[in-house]
Amino acid sequence: MSAAPTWTSQDAEYARFATAQGSTVINAGIAKQWAGRLTELLRLRDYQDNWDGFGAQAPDPFIVDTAIAFLHALRDRDFTDPPQRVTLSPDGLVAIEWQIGAEFIRAEIGDGNDVEWMRARPGEETDFWTEPLPQMGEQAWQQLRRSPAAGAAVSASAR
Repeated sequence: MSAAPTWTSQDAEYARFATAQGSTVINAGIAKQWAGRLTELLRLRDYQDNWDGFGAQAPDPFIVDTAIAFLHALRDRDFTDPPQRVTLSPDGLVAIEWQIGAEFIRAEIGDGNDVEWMRARPGEETDFWTEPLPQMGEQAWQQLRRSPAAGAAVSASAR
């Protein structure tokens, strides 16, 4: 009989990320990193016009919501490799980034149906490619809507 995980953090989103893996053996540090990236994406929703001091428009909520859904899909695909950072560019793209040793990987999400990837390694040419965004089924959208941090910000029209 396995014991249920014991949480020292009161962060509901942190606990949800960790327990979503269906295991009582949880790497709390990794779960916290995933939750941190989600929090960073959620904060982008609060950015207003001129958020960068150079006239950039407020981020498109659909692009931010798409990036949140993509983060969920990444976590479900490979829980052990959370990104180190998310960023917003002045042209409205959301980037999710990893630094793994000397390798740098960046995924950019815009208003299209693709993720644009870049991988840079010392001494090698930089790789660029695109792949379709993961399809978000109704269950995934419902989970995103139930997220305590996201609230009801993802509307049915975003599907």
